[in-house]
Amino acid sequence: MEALFLRVAVLSLTGSAVLLPLLLLSGRIHHRYAAKTCYFLWLLLALRLLLPFQFPLPQPAVTVETPVYPVSLPASTVTADTHMTGPGAGGSAGNPAAPEPVPQERSTVRQVSLTVLGAWVWVAGTAGFLLWQAVSYAVARRSLLRRSLEAGGAAESLLESLRAELGVTGRAALRRAPGLPTPMMLGLVRPVILLPGREMEPEQLDVVLRHELVHLRRRDVAYKALLLLTNAVHWFNPLVWWMVREASRNLELCCDDEVVRAKDAGFRRRYGEILLHTAAGCRAPALSTYFGGGKKLLKGRLANLFQKKKNSAAAVC
Repeated sequence: MEALFLRVAVLSLTGSAVLLPLLLLSGRIHHRYAAKTCYFLWLLLALRLLLPFQFPLPQPAVTVETPVYPVSLPASTVTADTHMTGPGAGGSAGNPAAPEPVPQERSTVRQVSLTVLGAWVWVAGTAGFLLWQAVSYAVARRSLLRRSLEAGGAAESLLESLRAELGVTGRAALRRAPGLPTPMMLGLVRPVILLPGREMEPEQLDVVLRHELVHLRRRDVAYKALLLLTNAVHWFNPLVWWMVREASRNLELCCDDEVVRAKDAGFRRRYGEILLHTAAGCRAPALSTYFGGGKKLLKGRLANLFQKKKNSAAAVC
């Protein structure tokens, strides 16, 4: 465990040297390159941060040993000490009045290195992060599905028609959740598309279902699960939290690009109008995609619909 922790720490440190300039320049990168380029960029970085192998490096000129801190722990053995209580003190072994040895506890000192302490803290933090995310997701899913209703025959028929049109092989249940501020797709193993309880116009419903089906076809929830795992392993690194947030926002731009690809300007305008009327900010659970978002994200998505950007494998490299 100690060796694994050291590898993760080195990965996090070396990865930060790449993450920091990329995150600081993320605005320019998103302005110049298509969301698909950024998609692969964040994907490769997340995979690199999860793979524990290291590239060979030259021998360092100076090495520093990690400090060792003494920790007092209860002794596992006892020592016999003589306690003189009666007039027979000092008698021979055969003397019945001879004192009996009284066991006394002693303490011992173990040397615990800083890396061992760090490894235990890292494991505890990773386990706590994953447990919190799992519980939060389970509670949110149960709450949403418990109050959800059948979507209705017309919506189901439209979903099947669009699934065939878009070539989506996976399936997702379709339900309405009263009180839900924005449409979303929830779940990695058993995905469910949730619509707000209010009735939606046919054109709005068509755009929303296209958006969520593209997420399903692209397996974007699995992408978010990978980001979540990277965040769990490197929970102590604020740059990784920043990267996960940027990658999640970019995921929605990727989905928008896919939906409006090969569409005319009229469709893009209608798509933007539906985004404005249907999207809303919400605190989405883990392992979910959502049609809405905050003001900053919504502004970026609207601008992205009408901007010409280029894909570049060289930029990713």
